[in-house]
Amino acid sequence: MYLDGVDDYTALPKDLYVNTDSAGTDFLSIIGTNLELNSTGQRIGSTAVYKSPVTSSTGAVANNDNYVTFATNLPRVQAVNVSVADGVGKNDLPTGVTGRTFARVPKSLKRISADTEGGGTGKGTIAVVFNADGSFRYTVSAKTTTASSEYWRDKLGTYQFSYTMTYNGVKTAQATVTIVFN
Repeated sequence: MYLDGVDDYTALPKDLYVNTDSAGTDFLSIIGTNLELNSTGQRIGSTAVYKSPVTSSTGAVANNDNYVTFATNLPRVQAVNVSVADGVGKNDLPTGVTGRTFARVPKSLKRISADTEGGGTGKGTIAVVFNADGSFRYTVSAKTTTASSEYWRDKLGTYQFSYTMTYNGVKTAQATVTIVFN
């Protein structure tokens, strides 16, 4: 292999590591030996360390996702199943490969807005069951228990959670899933 376009350099990989820097960013480190021919034709070498962000080395990227659901009056608890085909992995890279796994970031589930301008009360709650294959189920519950005609108002709003993808043992940066009930 040639380095810097010069044909008398050869890179011999020695070790490969995934490291995390002090800021929490994962890096792929390749430790190798550069061999060069000196003026007498002898090979001389030096060890070099190449550092690259993991996402550029692996091509693995988790992208943000958006889902919109119509809030209904009945039932009080409204659940939506999202299949693997429509799950968080549908727009993540690389596509069409096996071995990708997904994990929800703990404590990342939250309400972003209650859509009070649209008549929302902000009283609804959301729960998410997230699967390693990228499929998931989200359930929004109305807090109101007496007036079923008002269930939809409690459910209105925007909710979010974050997840990561792991591919070939390397975890991506977090991506955000946004769920809008309108």
